[in-house]
Amino acid sequence: MKFPSLLPLLLGLVLAGCATTAPKLSSTPAVPSNPFTELQKNLTATQVLALVGKPSEINPFKIPGLEAKGLASEIWIYHRTVAQTNQQVALTTKDVPYFDPFIQQIRMIKESVYSTETITVIEVFELLMIEGQLIEWKSHRETKRAIY
Repeated sequence: MKFPSLLPLLLGLVLAGCATTAPKLSSTPAVPSNPFTELQKNLTATQVLALVGKPSEINPFKIPGLEAKGLASEIWIYHRTVAQTNQQVALTTKDVPYFDPFIQQIRMIKESVYSTETITVIEVFELLMIEGQLIEWKSHRETKRAIY
């Protein structure tokens, strides 16, 4: 009978089936909250300011039909950093001496020269305000790269 050799295997299978796993913790970094998701048409300028804060730019916007009626219109522009990463990039090479043990001589080899590149993703929101009321908005993303 070969039951004694199967006993540890069966016991292992039973115990493995009874094992519990700890809940997984999310390793994803928290995404900053986006107050622009709360925008609604017809909010007043005061409500928009309370919701998303002061714009980085305010530009006059001419709409021919409204100008004739004496109604003011503006574009409020907001910039929001969505993500920023740093990475090493090879910009150039330089000659570096090294001793070659096979030929017993010093030789020159090319070695990469690295710099830090910062990549920033910015979400730009443009809000159309007419007579202090939110009429429409749009957004787009821009990527900015800088090497230090």
